[in-house]
Amino acid sequence: MNMVPTFTVSPWEMFKAFPLRAKATLVVSALRMIRDPDRTQELFTIGDLFYELGEVDGKNGLKEYVQSVFEMPGVRANFDAGYLPPPADVQALALLPEGTLGRAFAAHMLKHGLSVDFYPAVEVIDEMSYLELRARQTHDIAHVVTGFSTSVPDELGLQAFAVAQIASPMSAGIIGGGLIHAAFFKPWMLYDCLAAVHRGVEMGRRASPLLAYRFEEKWEQPLADVRRELLGDVA
Repeated sequence: MNMVPTFTVSPWEMFKAFPLRAKATLVVSALRMIRDPDRTQELFTIGDLFYELGEVDGKNGLKEYVQSVFEMPGVRANFDAGYLPPPADVQALALLPEGTLGRAFAAHMLKHGLSVDFYPAVEVIDEMSYLELRARQTHDIAHVVTGFSTSVPDELGLQAFAVAQIASPMSAGIIGGGLIHAAFFKPWMLYDCLAAVHRGVEMGRRASPLLAYRFEEKWEQPLADVRRELLGDVA
């Protein structure tokens, strides 16, 4: 499924409306991300700037975009139902049988030294904060389900998956920054980056909406079944 986002105000128009100091902060954060893709904190800074300051003539393009995402099947239903699962218990999930979604997720987190508490806490007060929370909660689960690793090329592949699924401007920006990083600092990585982006787009456009999926209710199911349910023949 391909989502067509609503943007009566483009990100560029939003950026032009920023105060000078906010513009400088965004540019510095973007340059830091290009130089070092591991500086993920810069993404939160950029997202917060657009959400808080991106109003032009009474309209905020990011908030309109969020409403577009909520029109996808299942997303608003989860929000209306108050679906807010607690952080995953990685140690408990590691005890599940081999081949289950939960066991595979725990293995991914433990292998890479990742924590479910890595992202800043989000208080859900509206659609935007709910979307932000679910995107953070499901990011590493999406790595497991799609098969994309945590390498730079595969991270870009997962972002391309998000672009295909929800037309995410932030994900598109990450892809652009990642390709610039590879071109300037690691040109030997360019082919792998482009190949992963292509694979992510093809996978994402044919998959069911991951943001609507209640992964936390499927921990004990076989990973292969979850992949078939979400990705079909592209798994």
